Order: sequence, then structure tokens, then C-alpha cells
Amino acid sequence: MKKLVFDVTDAQSILDSDSVGAFVRSSDGTLIDHANINSVDRLAVDSTLKDGAGTALTSTLVGGKQGLDVNVIEGINVEVDLSHVDDSVRLGDGTNFFTSTTIGPDVGLDVNIINEVQVNDAALADTAIASAANTLAVADTAQDVVAAPLTDRKYLFVRNMFNKDIYIGGTGVTNANGFPLSPGQLIELRCGDNVDIEFVGRAGDTPVIRTLELS
Repeated sequence: MKKLVFDVTDAQSILDSDSVGAFVRSSDGTLIDHANINSVDRLAVDSTLKDGAGTALTSTLVGGKQGLDVNVIEGINVEVDLSHVDDSVRLGDGTNFFTSTTIGPDVGLDVNIINEVQVNDAALADTAIASAANTLAVADTAQDVVAAPLTDRKYLFVRNMFNKDIYIGGTGVTNANGFPLSPGQLIELRCGDNVDIEFVGRAGDTPVIRTLELS
């Protein structure tokens, strides 16, 4: 049972009369104490925080501030909204970090090539070369520029060695629809060995050409 205790040491005194009910006791009669904090008397209350099992939570003083110790039992998802104007992110493994260099108005990430980079130039001819001279066998009848194309050919050069125009084109090309090459003129073709390229001369002519193939 809780009860008020009256201070009757001097019932006639106003000061003592003001202390009526100033003592608080527990149910067993134990006097509940008080503490003076920042020059203010406060009821002495156990402020220890405890978990559901009754275990007291701990705290750590860091930089003059007391912080509650927190253990993250399971991972937490944190969404961070970064602004390229206000925020920066440092990339690295915790010990070594990436660096950057400013060139003009731009900032670029520094890159070190650890292993030699092999560049595969698909246009590079580095396998074989073949050259030949070819004379039109039958006037006004187109024939192959190269009798046996170089395997995996990448480039074909054709020069007109005749003193008149010749005509380059596909199968059955004629002087009416072929691509003309003047005397001494050279044409460079970027074509594989599956492309059938033929030549023919003017009416009645049997021109001579030179070819160079690269693969």
C-alpha cells in the first residue's frame, strides 16, 4: 500500500508545512531516492534500457557523444540518392583506391593496362600474296580476272595493261555495263575469294590485265 508521509518536525513552520508529501516510498516502505542533475532535483529512476530478455543494452562514447551499441543481425537494404554535384563515391578495396585525372573540363578515371592487349585487325592481310597476268582468251567474252582466287582473299588489285579501256564486273560482264578502267588505271577491291569478278574489252579486243591478291 502506498502512502504519503508528513513531516511534522515543526508543524507550525511554513517551510515544514510545504514539505507535505515530499517523500515517496515503495510498496515495502523503502524510501525512493532523488538525484540532482544540472542543479535540478529529479526522481532517481533506473534508466537502463533492456531487451526483451531483460539484458541491459550497452553504449559507447565516441567523439564526446554517447551512442547506443547496435548489432545488425540481418542485412539491411539502404537506398542512397547520389548527386554528381553534391556527392562523391570513393572506389577501391578499402586500402587501395582508384584515381582520376582532370584534362580540360573533364575528369577521367586513370587506367593501367596490366596485360598486353592483343588487337585483332580483321582488315589486316597477313597470310599470303599472289600476283598474275591474264589475257582475255576470246574477244567479247568475259572471263575471270583471276583463274584461281587466293584462299581467304581480303584484297584484289586489278591494273589495265592494255592500250584501250577494259570493263570489270560480275559474271558475263560486257563493255556496255561493266566498270571501265582506262589504260594503266588501277582498281582496288576489298572482296573475298567467293566473289566472281570478270573482265572484258571493247568489241574485238583481247586486253591484258595484272592482278595482285592479299589474304
